[in-house]
Amino acid sequence: MKKVIVTGASGFVGKAVLEELTSFNYEICALYNSKKETIDGDNKKITWKKFNINDIESFESLSKSYEVVIHLIGIISEIPKKNITHKNIVAEGTKKIIYGAEKNQLKKIVYVSAAGTRENASSKYHRAKWEAEQAIQKSSLAWTMFRPSLIFPDKNIIKKSDNNFVANIVKQFTISPFILLPGKGQSLCQPLSVKDLSQAIVASIEDNDCRIIDAGGPSKKSYLQIFTEIKHRYLPWRPIIKCPLRIVNFIAKHFLEKLNPPPLTRDQLLMLNEDNLAEPLSKYSYFKKSKLTDWEEIINK
Repeated sequence: MKKVIVTGASGFVGKAVLEELTSFNYEICALYNSKKETIDGDNKKITWKKFNINDIESFESLSKSYEVVIHLIGIISEIPKKNITHKNIVAEGTKKIIYGAEKNQLKKIVYVSAAGTRENASSKYHRAKWEAEQAIQKSSLAWTMFRPSLIFPDKNIIKKSDNNFVANIVKQFTISPFILLPGKGQSLCQPLSVKDLSQAIVASIEDNDCRIIDAGGPSKKSYLQIFTEIKHRYLPWRPIIKCPLRIVNFIAKHFLEKLNPPPLTRDQLLMLNEDNLAEPLSKYSYFKKSKLTDWEEIINK
């Protein structure tokens, strides 16, 4: 029985990965560091342990006797006053994971990065992901890295505890008379089901080759299309208002980024203003289904 340890296990992708892992004969340790997320402690196949990525010895002590780490920790927005930054959590945190994994002689790391990750990216988010990727590639571990586009839930039920792109838009605009779309919304993405991604992540565990895997969905969508379809499904009577980016940037800088956590940041606006495309995940051997789940199959249910 292979022993797998999962960081960020209580998050959106983490929960889907755990659900997939439990259908196989793995011994699973799920690491979490969140008071807000609901922890499902009923599954006897999963051992939950509290984890602090800022503690360099934390992962080392928890990962003893494990063979594979699926590293899912990431943040969407920074809270600098609490030392929650892309550099600290994503880049430096991943280096601490690698340190502990190498010290305990783990064999492999599976990492979820992001489409658009590159060395000289405009956003701090993508630059931190790039630094994390580079650290993994320089390690002694076998590795698989996924670069997903926009990830959407595999069910059309939005819960208050959900923390994903669709749920966050619905929560932000539930009490608003309109839906604010930054810019013209013409940038493209390739929505990918979290279930499809999690199945591929688990399938990659047994592969000792080192690969970067693009993880796009089956079709390209503009953010205007995405917002419009979310509106029709969940917020039908609210109009979509396109707001010039310079105005939204001003609001984010002087108001939204002062909230805890900020609902929108200038770094996120940089990402929304560029295409977020990837080769379809179905091109890779880790994808075992006959076809990728289409965004419209879920959002129009």
